[in-house]
Amino acid sequence: NIAFLDCITINPSAFYNCSGLTIISFPNCALIGSSAFAFCSGLTSIEFSNCGTIDSYAFRGCSHLTTASFPNCISINGYAFSGCTRLISLYLNSIITVPTLSNSVFISTPIGGYSTTAGQYGNVYVPASLYSNFLIASNWSVISSRIISI
Repeated sequence: NIAFLDCITINPSAFYNCSGLTIISFPNCALIGSSAFAFCSGLTSIEFSNCGTIDSYAFRGCSHLTTASFPNCISINGYAFSGCTRLISLYLNSIITVPTLSNSVFISTPIGGYSTTAGQYGNVYVPASLYSNFLIASNWSVISSRIISI
């Protein structure tokens, strides 16, 4: 369990291929750079309380990541979670607007489709007040059956 309390920005490729990370928390981070945690195969759970932007490929190939929490997310860029073959829960529970979602964010994830690795589909948990907006929002509508109101 590692918490980085003072970190505001995570530079591109900062933890690239760091398999020793398992559970991390960045409560004050606002931006996750491109490929910052790509191929961190040991990651199982992540929490970014104040993160607004997740850059492209940020968590690509994190093959053991099951749960991610971004309660203040405003933008998720291309391929951010691609290859996260066990990602079954993405929590966007405190957001006030539907985040911008680029193409291919959930390629090869249980959220993007059934995963034989995880043995199930994954879900994105969103505030009830925004649920209907997610169903029609650009790129979110593609995974509308995976969006759950909380």
